[in-house]
Amino acid sequence: MKKKQLSLTVGITTCYGDISIIDTVKSIRASKGVGDFNFIIIADRVPINDAIKKGLKKYNVRLVENKKESGQVEKQRQIRSLAKTDIIIFTQDD
Repeated sequence: MKKKQLSLTVGITTCYGDISIIDTVKSIRASKGVGDFNFIIIADRVPINDAIKKGLKKYNVRLVENKKESGQVEKQRQIRSLAKTDIIIFTQDD
């Protein structure tokens, strides 16, 4: 019997997304034995600059920038509503 491979989303919440988030994404994407997975970042408060957006696009990250500030739990709910996978792993960048 063949096992079904579970689908995965990694979600990051941030208020102050600076250039270091690229290193975080790069490190997570380099995970061994995981295969391809969805990656979502929800940001607010400080706009994400174009250089960071370009880096996130390179690593196939879906970036959502909220106009209205919210707490970490609300952003996690937002990720949960966007993720259509079996597993969601949350972390934060602040």
